[in-house]
Amino acid sequence: MPVKIRCRGCEKVLAAPDKAKGRVIQCPKCGTKLKVPGGPAKSKTKARAKAPAAPKDPDDFLAGVDLTDLEHEEERICPFCAAEMDEEETICRACGMNTETGRMDAREAKKRARKGPDPALFYSKAWSDSWAFMLEHWRLAVRTGWYLASMSILVSICSFMVAFCEGGPTKFFWFCLTALSFFGMLGWVWHMTYKVIESTMTRDEKLLDRVHFDLFAVISLGLRFVLWPWVVLIPSHFVVGAVFILMLLTGMIAAEAGSVEGFFASLGVSFILMLVVYGSGLLFCLLAYPLATVHLTQKYTYKAWILWELLKIILKNFGPACYFFVVALVVALPALILAIPVIFALLPTLNPFSAAPIDYVTGGITSWILELAGESGSHAEAGGWLYRLIIIPLNLIAALILLAPFWMAAAFPITFIMRVNGLLGHYNRERLGLVNFIKPDTPANFWPRVLAHLIDGCLWPLASLLTVKEPKALIGAWVLNAITLVCALFLEAMLPFVALLWQFYMYWMYFAVNESQTTRTTIGKDAFGLIVSDVNGKQLTLGKASMRVFGRVACGLTLGLGYLLVAFTPEKRGLHDMLAGTKVTWRGDR
Repeated sequence: MPVKIRCRGCEKVLAAPDKAKGRVIQCPKCGTKLKVPGGPAKSKTKARAKAPAAPKDPDDFLAGVDLTDLEHEEERICPFCAAEMDEEETICRACGMNTETGRMDAREAKKRARKGPDPALFYSKAWSDSWAFMLEHWRLAVRTGWYLASMSILVSICSFMVAFCEGGPTKFFWFCLTALSFFGMLGWVWHMTYKVIESTMTRDEKLLDRVHFDLFAVISLGLRFVLWPWVVLIPSHFVVGAVFILMLLTGMIAAEAGSVEGFFASLGVSFILMLVVYGSGLLFCLLAYPLATVHLTQKYTYKAWILWELLKIILKNFGPACYFFVVALVVALPALILAIPVIFALLPTLNPFSAAPIDYVTGGITSWILELAGESGSHAEAGGWLYRLIIIPLNLIAALILLAPFWMAAAFPITFIMRVNGLLGHYNRERLGLVNFIKPDTPANFWPRVLAHLIDGCLWPLASLLTVKEPKALIGAWVLNAITLVCALFLEAMLPFVALLWQFYMYWMYFAVNESQTTRTTIGKDAFGLIVSDVNGKQLTLGKASMRVFGRVACGLTLGLGYLLVAFTPEKRGLHDMLAGTKVTWRGDR
């Protein structure tokens, strides 16, 4: 009876006659060679010159065909998938089976089990794909260059005003503007890097059409860029602090013994160790940068902030990370060479508004303009209002002429490197261990909770501004704010007691009120996707959340040992969780 077989090439169902069992036939529509399952294959013979009879059934088109005409003596066919093979091959390139052992080749099995693209393609695509991306999105590079030039000029103006002004509050104002402008520069690069990585990994180029400059967003990203290595190196801070205290105690013992040299020697050793630890830590962060940025674009970003998580990621992706920096160095080399004359023109201050070469040129032009106008007197001398009225716009033009071409030229390599970073994540997504899914009610690990607590530790003094869900607690907070202000102005003797009460109330309000709401989280926990609930997974009452706050006080009395229980208990619960009957879990995905 006919044997039904589906063609792999065109998906057409063929009806092969019974005598075709065990033989290799060819699909008449697409030409794909197919092996018909069934009995033993007959020996190959030479082609016969017999014309096939017209088939009676359209689906049974092979009924009258001499199937031996479809086989060729000079071709070697894989016995498992009927694909053509060379004479010297033992492993089929189509199905990966080893024709000698009858099993799947181990290397092919590993390759076929891999999810996602082949990581080996990253090394070639890093050049060709990034080059094509840069040419296609040249407008994005121009925008990046213009933003960087504008923000760098703004940084120069603000930093010049810091040195020019004399009053402390005025200097502080301009210093803050300088820092915000600098964060804006870094933040735009990080913002664009995130967008390029996201579009590369999702293969959605339309994401880049919706990138807009948001000053506050890029400033916050720039601040995150500055804080990222500090947070990653938190364990190093403890090591450096412990070594410094040990060396200081050793120095004090030596000083009491009359050895002043021993005291300074101990301080010198601690300083050298601090340089070694932080120097190696910064090099580590530099190597981890392209890997961490990929994690920061994912739904759960905690691995990008934890030292040993990044260490494991680097060990698995050391080759691609090093190759990223090789490509980045080669691509950025022309911009680095172009930066040399720019730096020389900005010496000694690296500021176009106070650099000696620029001041020499603009000062000469200003004096020439004043001479042509016939102006003289103190107001026309260097430092006079008329002199400054002319030289400041000239310095601004000089800064634009000097910095704009440099940043425009540097923006194209920056765009190229962003794409390389995206390809690094795309082709190595399996080895990067990206986290985009966590089951609900999964206990939160120790370090994500530590990072969340660090954020909350900076925000709880602002509880009266950040916590608005409980009206009664909010009224109490503002009444306490007023009492504290009155004591600070008129009743200084009561200020220590009132300040202590204010701190505890704000601490209680920030944690207890926020964790007892329907959101069940604080700002720090929400940044990592963590929630607080009781042991049954239900929302906390205000009383249970308050008990958890008192449990935090108990952990503080144990010098933090109560918090360490999170790292060693299976349920990941600290002393404050045990006392209050609560747990911290991932919000998770359903």
